[in-house]
Amino acid sequence: MFLYGDNLLNMKKILGMLALTLTFIACDNDVVFNDPSFGAQRLTELNDSISLPTYEYWKATDFSAKVLDGSMIITGTDGHTTIELRTVSYEYGSKYDMGVLEADRATLTYKNEDGEVIAPVYITNGEYGVGSGYITYSPKEKQVEGTISGEFNITFVHDMLEVEGAFVRRDNTQTYNKGTFYRIPVEQAK
Repeated sequence: MFLYGDNLLNMKKILGMLALTLTFIACDNDVVFNDPSFGAQRLTELNDSISLPTYEYWKATDFSAKVLDGSMIITGTDGHTTIELRTVSYEYGSKYDMGVLEADRATLTYKNEDGEVIAPVYITNGEYGVGSGYITYSPKEKQVEGTISGEFNITFVHDMLEVEGAFVRRDNTQTYNKGTFYRIPVEQAK
């Protein structure tokens, strides 16, 4: 049987409707929103001066933010690794350097299966001039009421070791780059 004229036109319409229907059926409704979120790229290996560093993405499964005596404290954890970012104040659109002032600091801790903190603890601390990086709060127009958003890049240094009354810096570091915290609900401490 040959298709001519109206039969061909009807067949094209049917095939077009079938293609459109299959397109809608194939669309997936499993859209995942990362709202709120807390994560960063963790430096896992620095091979040599010629090779590029290797990173893996670390993402917190639980996070919080609170204001305590004017300081902003943002915490993210995956149950094993915990990052705490603390700035003495928080002004939208402002950048806070880590390892400069004692009050602006970041802490990185690891926990075992029992929830106990495992040594070492990694920090930035302006009092001893250790660690580096920054936290930047997003501008006010990008913030959502009752939440906090921003980014961070931090190199944590192993906690200070006290030797005969003096603090000695250790060279062991952990680096988290391209970090973001997005729409973390902020609680006001009482």
